[in-house]
Amino acid sequence: MNPTNSNLQGASKQLNDVITKLQTAAKEMIVELESTASEAISVFEETQNELFGLVNKLQTTDIPTLPKLNLPAEIKSLISISPGTSSYFSALAKIKTEFGDDINSAGLELGSLVSSSAKSVLGGGDIFDIIPNLEKVAGVPFSIKPAVKEPIAAKQAELPALTELASVIKQNANILSKVSKIVEKKISYAVSDISPTEDTGVFKVASEDIAKTLSIRGGKLIKAVLPGSGKNLTAGAVFSHKKYGSNLENYDADIIAADED
Repeated sequence: MNPTNSNLQGASKQLNDVITKLQTAAKEMIVELESTASEAISVFEETQNELFGLVNKLQTTDIPTLPKLNLPAEIKSLISISPGTSSYFSALAKIKTEFGDDINSAGLELGSLVSSSAKSVLGGGDIFDIIPNLEKVAGVPFSIKPAVKEPIAAKQAELPALTELASVIKQNANILSKVSKIVEKKISYAVSDISPTEDTGVFKVASEDIAKTLSIRGGKLIKAVLPGSGKNLTAGAVFSHKKYGSNLENYDADIIAADED
């Protein structure tokens, strides 16, 4: 087959132009091999631009699509025509020619489908509930091929969208209880630059009234709260079991005497 012969079936003028130009460009390249580089480049660039233009034109050529027939649509069109007219019999013959074998293969009968569809439409029904959604390309040789059953297309909304209610979150009661206890505990441990003067949260203040005078190494006397008092914070005193630096010489381990105030 000669693709440049425009008389052949299926020949494309745009494709023929590209092939012809390619053949011409090949010949020009051979001729220019003995020319100077600048002359050859000039010829090649001109040919290249022409080829780009032809290829772009080829790519923008619209390829026609073959029409498809839809069985429910054809029957719906049929029942809108007055029975007994030439148009009615012509439309019925077309359906029988294109879809007759497909309808029989599905175990259905064309007359029954038409009758049921007419009753459904008159009653406000949808013929897609009755007729299988069969499609095929019209005309020989395509009409002799079995039709393809397509899924039912999504319908276009006819009513305005319903307003969706905002979701309501219902918390787990056990989780809420635990979170509440954690928050309370966190608050009870809250501290600031100012020492509390009375019991608050987890802090139990030991006043000087229950503090004891302790003598530590070197003869120093200090006010301290002894272990077992149930207090964990003092106002003006210290704890006997708390370790201090060298200025108090770790009095926790060096208590010499304890006297009542």
